[in-house]
Amino acid sequence: MIVLVGFMGAGKTTVGRLLAGRLGRPFVDTDHLVEARAGRRIADVFASDGEEAFRDLEQAAVAEALAGPEAVVSLGGGACGRPATRELLAAHTVVHLDVSLPAVRERTRGDADRPVLRRPGLDALHAARRAVYADVAALTVPTDDRTAADVAAEVADRTTHPLVEDA
Repeated sequence: MIVLVGFMGAGKTTVGRLLAGRLGRPFVDTDHLVEARAGRRIADVFASDGEEAFRDLEQAAVAEALAGPEAVVSLGGGACGRPATRELLAAHTVVHLDVSLPAVRERTRGDADRPVLRRPGLDALHAARRAVYADVAALTVPTDDRTAADVAAEVADRTTHPLVEDA
């Protein structure tokens, strides 16, 4: 199992789809699993039920995805915040798609479907999550100023050649 983690705007879904195609594996996006379970968009879950309810759904989706067949799995940006989720990740190849805050702002400009973007303190949140991603990941791949295809190719190369490790 290859699990992609990173801040919003890192390209986890786009890179994940390309990577899955390169490796001949299915692609699973836990945000899509959450929306399917909830029967509504994540932004609506946040608005009506709150972040904690969303995180409960998210943790269940991560557990489901990681218990399934070999795949490329993309986690939501805050999924690694819970210790139980980090424990689940320990048995898998975790890749941190690293994105700078200026790139996040550029890539997510005008995106109304990301409730966390509307909060104050985005700088601090980015820094805190980046530390968590670095802690859980075996490999960190920068995404700024790169195409998704280039990032997917690097991840494919570095995860299929175990001697090339980051951590």
